Amino acid sequence: MASMADVTKNEQLILYDKVQKVSYSHSSNSQIGDLLARATSDIDEIANFFVLTKPVIILNICDVILILVVLFTFSWQLGLLILATIPLYYWILNYFNKRLLTTSKEERKGYSKVMESLREKMEGIGIIRLFAKEQFFHKKLENDTENWRKEKRKYSWAYTGLAQGIIFVITITTPLIIGLGGYMVMNNTLTIGTLMAFYSFSSWLYNPLRMINEQLAQLQRADTLSQRFFEILDLPEEESDGILPFPKNYDIKYNKAVKKSKGR
Repeated sequence: MASMADVTKNEQLILYDKVQKVSYSHSSNSQIGDLLARATSDIDEIANFFVLTKPVIILNICDVILILVVLFTFSWQLGLLILATIPLYYWILNYFNKRLLTTSKEERKGYSKVMESLREKMEGIGIIRLFAKEQFFHKKLENDTENWRKEKRKYSWAYTGLAQGIIFVITITTPLIIGLGGYMVMNNTLTIGTLMAFYSFSSWLYNPLRMINEQLAQLQRADTLSQRFFEILDLPEEESDGILPFPKNYDIKYNKAVKKSKGR
């Protein structure tokens, strides 16, 4: 199984090879800072998804299925109660995932702008100092980093909102289990021991759900980063490598030209 470093290395080489083949009209218009952001932090997060996020999601889905089977074994009525909360869970998930997708795109654009701004100012530090414009360009960089920080905060708030929404679902599920289970105990359709066992095992369900929730949030971000990666791969390439091929059918003729100089 490939490690995260292996995936990062391979994707960076693929991106670099592509940039070398992109037509000059596109490469000259590309911002180096943006390309660096895509080749470093973007690819690193994409590699994290392929190596870590995807397997974690699959394993936790298996845990959820196994725990649900156990819960339905204890009581199918309480099991249906647990399943009834899933639509609310997915509504919260869908709502915040849309916000994560939007805020993640804007955050990456802001980060790329910061990288480009840093590159420009680092390369031109000599000229900046020559004309005593340190404070002017410091202010411009400060504005770029502040805009990125605002977009990063929006993404963080969406991520936090998703986590808190899942906690809300967990919070309302507990009294529902106790309420319905207590009613069934009083009607002798469920023993107190089974109720306590169901309640204990139901708490196990939320940890894999939480993990799935967190990894799905990362999946939304990976989708955004992958789009940025494929934007580069989809750029048109040069038709040739810039070297004119030597013709296969050729005929070389040597003509001796004599130039007579005229005397004065």
